[in-house]
Amino acid sequence: GMFVGPSRSIFSSLVLLSRQRRNLEAFHIEGRITMLEEDGLLRPQKSTAVPMLRSPLKWVFSLSLGAKTSSAWNMTLAAVRSASISPESLIPVCLTDAAPMSE
Repeated sequence: GMFVGPSRSIFSSLVLLSRQRRNLEAFHIEGRITMLEEDGLLRPQKSTAVPMLRSPLKWVFSLSLGAKTSSAWNMTLAAVRSASISPESLIPVCLTDAAPMSE
């Protein structure tokens, strides 16, 4: 199978680099090089950067009617910020259980 993980984690960085060396599929969700490669701690033969397929990226998130909107919204923004992505550079796509004509 394929490994999918964040590039900002030491564990994921090691797994991504290990799988790359063994020609196994691996993908990290931020599209940047791994944290260990960026810090110069590991130097892979081939960069771990993932080329961007489409620009601008779509930011797909979900909000439920049962959740408190402000706390759910703050959590989704925190997730984007932790990935070092500017929310202004994304196209927001919200999945919700609200009725189509609700406000």
